[in-house]
Amino acid sequence: MDATPEVQTYVVVSFVIFLAFVMALTYLLVSLLAHQALLKKARAELQDYAQNLEKKVELRTAELKASEEEYRNLFESSRESILVVQGSSGEILKANNEAEALFGYPRAELFGTQFSNLMADFSFSGDDWQERVIKRRDGSSRQVDCLTSPIFYDGINCWQILCRDVTERRELELQLIQSQKMSALGQLAAGVAHELNTPLGTIYNSSYFIKEEIGEGFVKVKKHFHLIESQVERCRKIIKDLLNFSRAPNLEIELKKTDLNALLDGCLNIMAKEIQSSGINIYKDLQELPFVMVDPQRISQVFFNLILNAVQAMPMGGSLTIRSWNNATQASPDKEGNHNLVKFGFEDTGVGIPAEALNKIFTPFYTTRKEIGGIGLGLSVSYRIIQQFGGEIKAESEPSKGSHFTISLPVLR
Repeated sequence: MDATPEVQTYVVVSFVIFLAFVMALTYLLVSLLAHQALLKKARAELQDYAQNLEKKVELRTAELKASEEEYRNLFESSRESILVVQGSSGEILKANNEAEALFGYPRAELFGTQFSNLMADFSFSGDDWQERVIKRRDGSSRQVDCLTSPIFYDGINCWQILCRDVTERRELELQLIQSQKMSALGQLAAGVAHELNTPLGTIYNSSYFIKEEIGEGFVKVKKHFHLIESQVERCRKIIKDLLNFSRAPNLEIELKKTDLNALLDGCLNIMAKEIQSSGINIYKDLQELPFVMVDPQRISQVFFNLILNAVQAMPMGGSLTIRSWNNATQASPDKEGNHNLVKFGFEDTGVGIPAEALNKIFTPFYTTRKEIGGIGLGLSVSYRIIQQFGGEIKAESEPSKGSHFTISLPVLR
């Protein structure tokens, strides 16, 4: 049997199988090369993307850093007080220099402090300004306007609180309102005083005429005429006080170089009889003072008012100590920045002033002596006169122990 066809068949099959194997291997090799090319391309694209992403991150980081630096600069250089308060706990996380000055606490002490300890009943909501009163470290209070806004700080939901001190503005507004009230009150007082002068003059003249006509035989009737005259004089004094009050800010000031110690001695000499008859002893401790540029007539009015008040406060007698001194070497200036001040102190041993009345005694028409005819203008006029010369007048008192009034006037004007 001839085996040649079988061998040929075997060879052909083997060749076909080999050819298929070579083709498969070639396909795999081509596919591998194609995938490698794609992989290389993908790797290159991924590398380009990573580089671009890195550049974007660096750029974003630089922008964020610049933004944080800008915020930090704005935060620290702001003329307003700024606090950052944690939303959940209410603790202060950040504060600028103005906040330190406003609240009176070092920044280290502000951190971690509850904001409610500085400002009670504060609402962390709304876009409107809120006016509140804050408590400073030294115990004093200030009026502030506050504006809150939510921020994200160090990964925490917080509130940024902007505080603006409006204490001086509110005081100026109150002074303006008070000035307008005083102006209207002065006009009213002047009108009333002028209207009363004419009928009082008629009453006084008629009383004097009738008293002279009835002769000496009506002693009891004449006592009533004396009573009429004394009450008319009292009314005239009240009218004079009203006119002084209405004119106090408007009278022309005549400045003169004045020796205030001599001016005070002159006032005491004029009132010597009344002081002695009241059983009051005067003690003087007057130091040498520099001359002061003031209107002597108006300062005399202040001295008279204070001395008269002291006399009236000691109906059973007592003592009035008057001191004068110059604090040119004093370290702390007054509220206007004046170091060189002339000061006078009037200290009596009278009935004193109740604590609830002490902050009202310079208010026009407020008096604690209604039973003796006081109308409450002497101290208010004195207060306005001293203010006109850039000074201040203060009162201290303790019921049943006496009162102490202090006048301060700047030497150089």
